[in-house]
Amino acid sequence: MDTTIKPIKLTIIITDRSRSKKVTKTLNAHGYDYQFATTAKGTAPSDIQAYFCLNEPEKCIVFCPIAEDRVQELLEVIRNELHFDEPNTGIAFTVPIGSLSSINILKYLNHEC
Repeated sequence: MDTTIKPIKLTIIITDRSRSKKVTKTLNAHGYDYQFATTAKGTAPSDIQAYFCLNEPEKCIVFCPIAEDRVQELLEVIRNELHFDEPNTGIAFTVPIGSLSSINILKYLNHEC
């Protein structure tokens, strides 16, 4: 029995609010079923918004914790199916999760329990 716990990364996806359902449905269809979506309002100056292709002020931010070994797969889904490589679609990035309050949470996020 392997007792190694896979490292987790938090994927953060920012897109226009009008695209939020498409993002969450696409993630669900590929088995990324732990996600939290919230609305936000863009506050950056317009030149910064244009640089990051964030033109609509109403945004959706999706937080999706995933196993580190699935990050590239998820980024390909975002690029190929949600077309985040095209202007004005959104931005996605990951950050490592350094600690969690319980080993059970980590197992849950890794689909190990």
